[in-house]
Amino acid sequence: MIGTHAGANVLRRGFTLIELLVVVSLIVLLIALLLPALGQARQHGRNVTCFSNMHQIQGACVSYAVDHNKRYPAYRTWTTLLGKRGTDSAYNSHQYDVEDRVLNDYVAYQTAECPSDIGDSHPAWGGRITNCYEQYGNSYQAPWNYDVFRTQFVFGVPNGPQAKRIDSFESPANKVVIGDFGWWLNRPWSNPMTRWHDKGDERNEPIAYADGHTAWMRVPNEYEWEGATNGQMFPPDPGFIWY
Repeated sequence: MIGTHAGANVLRRGFTLIELLVVVSLIVLLIALLLPALGQARQHGRNVTCFSNMHQIQGACVSYAVDHNKRYPAYRTWTTLLGKRGTDSAYNSHQYDVEDRVLNDYVAYQTAECPSDIGDSHPAWGGRITNCYEQYGNSYQAPWNYDVFRTQFVFGVPNGPQAKRIDSFESPANKVVIGDFGWWLNRPWSNPMTRWHDKGDERNEPIAYADGHTAWMRVPNEYEWEGATNGQMFPPDPGFIWY
């Protein structure tokens, strides 16, 4: 009986304060170790979705071209290739609804939303554009209307410059077709709003190219200063990193 009673006391004994503190400390340590990995996994998932969106958009452009004499689409403003009506007047985005955006006939308008969208850092808007998809109706920006920042325009304007043909590019593998809204050099990399997919100190942008592939486009730091120019100092060059 004495042995049984002693065993019961052992069973009833709870954790001491020190033991509880050790357990709590271990849990905190495990959380601290896991959080960065979870954050990286979430960012990787967002990157995968963004690349998938751009791949679908590029495919939709090809489908459009097949129906329109092999030419890319023409549209009215920087923001209105696809997507929904924006809530902001910048680029007149609020004037163009789903049915007014030409590529929506070839791809779901929701494809225009990048999950990493944190706004447009263009100095003209003073930080007021905090989500391009909501305020422009579109997270993605394409070379449109004229050549700028070493990039040959692809998409045209109704009754204006004609869109390029899909078979007209000298070097399709490095010909930029579409990217996130912050990929132009006049969105400074030093501004956190530009870093939708922060890949470190050197600029890396997700881009869809004319040959159909999507990849990170590395922009060496020595070209960042060009963002402060009018963007037309250097003409597009198929032999450059991008054009």
